[in-house]
Amino acid sequence: MRSFVIFVLLINKNKFTTMDMNTNVLGNEPLTLSEDTLSHINRAQKWTKFLSILGFIGLGILILAGVAMIVMGLLLGTQINEMSSFPFAIMGVVYLILGAVSFVPTLYLYKFSENGGTLVNYRRQDKVEETFRYLGKYYQFVGIMTIVVIAVYLLAIPVVLLFGIYASH
Repeated sequence: MRSFVIFVLLINKNKFTTMDMNTNVLGNEPLTLSEDTLSHINRAQKWTKFLSILGFIGLGILILAGVAMIVMGLLLGTQINEMSSFPFAIMGVVYLILGAVSFVPTLYLYKFSENGGTLVNYRRQDKVEETFRYLGKYYQFVGIMTIVVIAVYLLAIPVVLLFGIYASH
């Protein structure tokens, strides 16, 4: 595991000292997690494991539905006409893209729960950083996707209004 060293300059009688990530600025005690903190992490990791497993199941259903829609679109296109298969095929591709994008945060949530379980059950200090790194990645991804969705909505609203005005005339 990578060991990061933060050089903190503490001026104490003109002496400079260094501290690593496990050192408290006020005292030179290692960072420790209380039993209450471990209990909160344990509770969170159990729920995130449950939610991530449900997420993986939902992703499997979403991907199967996407493939089924693409196949239905192709089969219907050969029997009726080519334009009737177009919406099914496009929706199938959209489902596959949504499944691929949704896989990333679900994986981050699962990795948080796995590392959190190892941290709590085996009291592995090296899992603290890894556990919270995946939690941070999860929230970063969800935050970015939220910004993207809001931006799409903000762009779509004027477009829909313009089409509505144009269609009414």
